[in-house]
Order: sequence, then C-alpha cells, then structure tokens
Amino acid sequence: MNTFLARRPGPLFGPTLVGLIATLALLLAAGNVPAPALRAPLGLLLACFAPGYAVLFALFPREADRLQQVALSVPLSLVLGILLGAGMDLAALPFSGVLFAALSWGLTMVGLAIGAWRLERSGGPRAFFRQASEGAAPPRQAIHLLSETLAALLVVALAGWAGYSLYQASQVETKPFTTLAVEPASAGGAAQQVIVIANHEHTPMAYRLEVRGPDDAVIGAWSGILTPGQTYRMPVPARLDLEAGGRARVLLFRDQESEPYRTVHLT
Repeated sequence: MNTFLARRPGPLFGPTLVGLIATLALLLAAGNVPAPALRAPLGLLLACFAPGYAVLFALFPREADRLQQVALSVPLSLVLGILLGAGMDLAALPFSGVLFAALSWGLTMVGLAIGAWRLERSGGPRAFFRQASEGAAPPRQAIHLLSETLAALLVVALAGWAGYSLYQASQVETKPFTTLAVEPASAGGAAQQVIVIANHEHTPMAYRLEVRGPDDAVIGAWSGILTPGQTYRMPVPARLDLEAGGRARVLLFRDQESEPYRTVHLT
C-alpha cells in the first residue's frame, strides 16, 4: 500500500496549518511587506477564516466534521470580525489593519490553544497524521481527501471575494477629501451667504481661501489649519458687487499648492 495514501491528516494537522498561516499573515501586515499578491490572500484567511476555525476547534476538538468545520468557519469569522470592530470602537481604539490583524491573530491562537488542551485532556489522538483503517481502498481515500480540499478552497475563495469587495467599498467611502460650499446665511446675519470649508482628511491640513471678483481682484482671503472633522465658516465679503452677468470665484488651496483644489462660482 502506498505510504502517502495510507496516511490522512490527524486532529492537529488543520489547527497547526491555520496557526502558521495566521502568524505569517500577521508578520506580513505588521512589517508592511510590499507583497500584495501574498498579503491579500493571507490577510483574508486571517480575517475571514482563522478565528472561526479556531473557535470551532476549541468547542469541538474531536467530534467535529472537518468539512463542516471549514464551511462554518467563514460566517463565524465574519461575525467575530464585526464584534472585534465593535469592541475597538467601544474602547475608542483607532481602527487600523495591523491592530485588527493582531486581535484576529490573538483570538485564533487562544482558540487553537484551548482546542489542543481539550484534545489532550480527552485522551484523543494528537498526531499530525494518522493511519487509515485496515482494508480501506487508497484511491477512495485520495478522492475523499481531494474533494474535502476542493470544497475548502471553494469556501475560502468565496469568502475572499466577499471580503475584498467589502474592503474596496470601504476604501471608496473613506477616501480623504475636503469640501468647499457656499450656503445661505442663518436668519438675522448680516451676510446673505457663507463660505463653508470642511476637512475630511486623515490629518490636519493647511488651507488658503481667496474670493475674487469679476475682474479677478482678491476682495477677501483667509488662511489657517483645520484638523480632521473641523469646519470653518466665512461670510461672503459684503463689498462683493456683482453686476448683471458678472461672476465671482471662491478658490481653495491646500498645503501651499499653486493650483486651486476646489473652486465655487458666485453669481
């Protein structure tokens, strides 16, 4: 009988492999290694598969059907990821990919350690590989192992696609920017319009604002630094006199740039 076909993964093979992959993913994220082709799939495995697998292994170290465990690991990992994000928000921790990866890795390691401890206490087999039962046909074993592997890869691929789509959507929504708008002034104010600048960047930003009349002469200006989330309001200069058909401009510059970042026209 072929030695390879006569051996099947033991109870500790899957948990050890998951632990190694999770550790490698954390090291790549913490070291900011410029290898997106490697970081992306390993990061998705750490976020969308490893925590759920570890928790199920801790709960059912012996009795679990490994194929069902792989299938349930993905949705459970997504739920655990949501709970981790909520916990970070309640603890007022700044969200970062490295911190989230570290928390996911810690949860994975704790789950795998508890599962290994319970497996040892139960007296069950603790080998990485185990011998197949007597009389089992090697081809059937190989086909069964291949089908389990393909099913697991399919589940992981679907989870990776979903996680990557959510990541891309979040990146679009959280892209830093600065807004410039002209709004009607509040009731009772002397000015009829107010210029509003809002900083939605991730860092403090220096701005320079210029109000230019129809002849391109500067009739109002402001410069200053706004922190993330801060808003500045400036009344439109009272001496701005727009003749029929005339049009003034509000120019916003960022960080000593020579070209305006935003432009709003006043008519």
